[in-house]
Amino acid sequence: MFAGLISQHTDVAVADLIDIQACQSVFTPFHSTDAVRTWTDGGSFLLEVQIRNRPFTHFHPTLCQCPDSRLLVTFWGRLDNRGDIAAKLNLPQDDANILSDAQMVLQGWHRWGETLPEKLVGDFAFAILDPLNNKCFLARDPVGAKPLYYYSDARAFFFSTTAAACYTLKAARPKTRLDWLSLYLGNVSRSTRETALENVYKLLPGHSLLVDGNGQLTMRQWHFWRDDPPFATKREDSWVNAYKAQFEEAVRCRMISSYPIGSENSGGLDSSSVTACVAHLLGDPKDRLHSFSYALATLEPTRILSLGRYCGIRYNHILSVYWEADDELVDRSLAVLGYPEEPSMATKHAPFYQQCALYGIRTLFSGSGGDEAATCPGQHLPHELWDGALYRQLWEGIHGSLLLRPIRMAKEVIRLRRPVEYNKSFLSAWRSRWSHCLLRPEVIQRLDIQSRYFDGARWDAPFRRINDFVVDQIRSAQLAVRLENGTLLAGSFGVEYRWPMLDSRLIQRYLSTPSIEKRGPKGVNRYLHRRAMADFVPPGYAWEAVKDLGFADVLNHQQSVGIVHMAALAQQVEEGLHPALDALVDRNKLREYILIAKKGNCERAFSVAFFMNIRLLRIANRWLHHGAVTID
Repeated sequence: MFAGLISQHTDVAVADLIDIQACQSVFTPFHSTDAVRTWTDGGSFLLEVQIRNRPFTHFHPTLCQCPDSRLLVTFWGRLDNRGDIAAKLNLPQDDANILSDAQMVLQGWHRWGETLPEKLVGDFAFAILDPLNNKCFLARDPVGAKPLYYYSDARAFFFSTTAAACYTLKAARPKTRLDWLSLYLGNVSRSTRETALENVYKLLPGHSLLVDGNGQLTMRQWHFWRDDPPFATKREDSWVNAYKAQFEEAVRCRMISSYPIGSENSGGLDSSSVTACVAHLLGDPKDRLHSFSYALATLEPTRILSLGRYCGIRYNHILSVYWEADDELVDRSLAVLGYPEEPSMATKHAPFYQQCALYGIRTLFSGSGGDEAATCPGQHLPHELWDGALYRQLWEGIHGSLLLRPIRMAKEVIRLRRPVEYNKSFLSAWRSRWSHCLLRPEVIQRLDIQSRYFDGARWDAPFRRINDFVVDQIRSAQLAVRLENGTLLAGSFGVEYRWPMLDSRLIQRYLSTPSIEKRGPKGVNRYLHRRAMADFVPPGYAWEAVKDLGFADVLNHQQSVGIVHMAALAQQVEEGLHPALDALVDRNKLREYILIAKKGNCERAFSVAFFMNIRLLRIANRWLHHGAVTID
C-alpha cells in the first residue's frame, strides 16, 4: 500500500500540504506491518507500507529508487510473469530471482516507458515518481484488484491506494458529495471512477495516468480485451484442456506464500473449484489450507464438509449463525475505505479475515468474479446461433422429448427475434422493492434515481453475444467496487485476497474460446468450466444443474427473526439521524417501516428492501456522525 504527493510549486513544502504522520497512521490503524518507509524531498512525498507474504519479499527494500535518475517506484501487488519480464530485459538469472517486483518495474520503465504496463501480468497498482522533473506515473491492473485513488488541484497532485488518506491533506481536505449520499441511499452510487469525496477519483482498471511538471494529467487506456474467438460449430477437447491449464496457472501463481493459505468456500461451483484446485496443487493440504464458509442454508454444511473430506482439508471453519456488522466493524470499514462501503460484501466476510489473522493466514482465495467472467453461464449462445443462422446447433440446445422440442424451438425462435430491454426476473424483483425506497420524492426526481435503479434490472438483456456481456461485466462498477472494498478491508487484517477467476489471462482465454464451448447441449450452462473442473471437485459437483442448497430457510429467517433485529438497529438510527440525512430521507416512511418490521413475518420484497435500506442508512449515519467528514 502506498501514498504520494508532488507539489505544483517548488516553494511549497510537503509539510504545508499533508499531515505526514496522520497519513502513515491511515495505513496502520489496526495491525502491525512488516515495513514502513516515508520519503520526502522538497515538494515530493512518498509513503510505502508493506505486508510481506511471499518468501522472496522478506528481504526486499521499501521504496525502490534508481541511484542515477533518482526515480522512485512504489508497488502494491504481485507480478505473475517475472520470468518473462526478466527475459525481455535480458536480466541475469540471479537478478531475476532476487529482484523485487518494484525493482523489475523500475528496470522495465527504463526500457519501455509509458508502455510498461502492457508487459506486466498480475494484480497491481504502482506509482513511479520523478522528483527531479516533478512528474508522476500511475498504473492499475486490468481488472482493478488493487485500488488506486488520486486528487489534483492547483497546489498539488496526491495519490493513494485508499481514499481515506485524502483526509490527511491540509488546505485541500476533500468534502463529502451530498449528491453521492443520495445515490448511496438509493443503492445506485457505485462507480468505476467517482467516489464519495469531491475531486477524489479512482484510476480506472487497465489505465495509466501521467502527471507532467505543469500538473497536466494525461489518462491512457493500456489494456484492451480481445474479442477474437474463432468460428466453430463443433466442440473439441483442446479448448477444455487449454482452459483447465490456464485455470491451474491462475491458482498456482497466487499460492506462493510463507504462511498458511485460506480459501472461501460457499459450496458453489466457483469457490469449490478454487478451493479444490488449491488443495490439489498442495498435494496434501495438512496444516497449510483452511476453508472458510457461511452455512446458513439447509444443505450448505453437508456440501462444504463433503468437499473438505474429498480434498483432504483438515480445517473447515463454518459460520452458521445470523450475523450483522457491529458498530466497531462499521467504524473499521469507514476508517479503511474512507467512505461507506458499497455494497456490504466485504464486512459480511470480516469473520473470515478475523480467523485468518488468528491462524497467521495472509492469503485468502475467493471464487468471486467467476459469474462475470470465466464461468459465465453462456446464456447468450442461442442469440449468437440465431444471428449466425446456425439453426442445427440451436436445435441441439433445446431439451425435451421429440414431441415437445419443436414447440420449445418455436418459442425459442420467438424469444430470440424479440428485442428485450430488461431481464424479466430482475425487473420483477426490482419493481417489488422500489416502492420501499426511503428517499424523499424530490430527491429521487432531482437525481433521476428511479431510472438509475432500474438500469440494474437490464443486466444481460441488452446483449446478444457472450463476449459482449462478459466484457461489460468485467468493466462494471459492481465488480470494481466489490474488489476495492474487499482488498482494503481484508488488508486491514493483514490478509491479501486472491481472485484466480479474475486472472486476466484466464479471462482472455475464455473470451478467445469459441462460443459453442461455453454452453452445452440442452442448455447446460458454464459448460467449459464444468468439463475442466471434473478432475478437481467431487463426482457430481461439476454437473449439478442448479445451486439450490435450501436458501428458502435463509429468507424465511430474514423475514421473521432477522428483520426484528434489523428493526431495532433502524430505531437507533432514526432516533439519531444526522441532519444531512434528515434532508434526504422520508422520515415518516422510515418510522412506518420500522413499526412493520418490529412485528416480524414480513413479506419477502419488503424484507429484502428493508435490510438493504437500513444497512445503507446506518453506515451513512455513522460516517457522518463519527467519520472525518466535511460538509458545507
